[in-house]
Amino acid sequence: SLNLLAASWIQFMNHDWFAHTTAPDNPIEIPLDAADPWPEHPMRVPRTQVDPPKVAGSTHPPAYANAVTHWWDGSQIYGSDLPTQMAFRFLQRGRLVIAGDHLLPLNPDNGIERTGFSDNWRVGLNMLHSLFTLEHNAICEMLLAKHPDWTDQQLFDKARLINSALMA
Repeated sequence: SLNLLAASWIQFMNHDWFAHTTAPDNPIEIPLDAADPWPEHPMRVPRTQVDPPKVAGSTHPPAYANAVTHWWDGSQIYGSDLPTQMAFRFLQRGRLVIAGDHLLPLNPDNGIERTGFSDNWRVGLNMLHSLFTLEHNAICEMLLAKHPDWTDQQLFDKARLINSALMA
């Protein structure tokens, strides 16, 4: 069971590392043997988009654009942009939305939990996304008990900071 938890934790912490922006108009084409059962010939793999250098004429190796922010900001739970984050907020008491069964609501388009980043989803990720959403809400309740005058935004921001530090 420890191996299953460890695998889930490792994926939870790095599944956004490989969310690179792709250049769909310029795929890598891999020639295949005519008998290969792959559905398209040649195989087309989206090419990772190069992030332009910040300094003109740089001789450093290329960097690649990422579609989401890195894990240490809690983007697995909170998303990488404000519209995504707002979709998960309850907007009361700093809390995040969670269903009555203590699981995250499902996206009706794909049946996968609605979370900050759900690419390469598996059940271990669902467990950790739900756990840290519940932890965020528990932190909000603790903060509210100590600071009843704080606004929803203050509670949310402080709970996100504490929860992200806990994840890191």
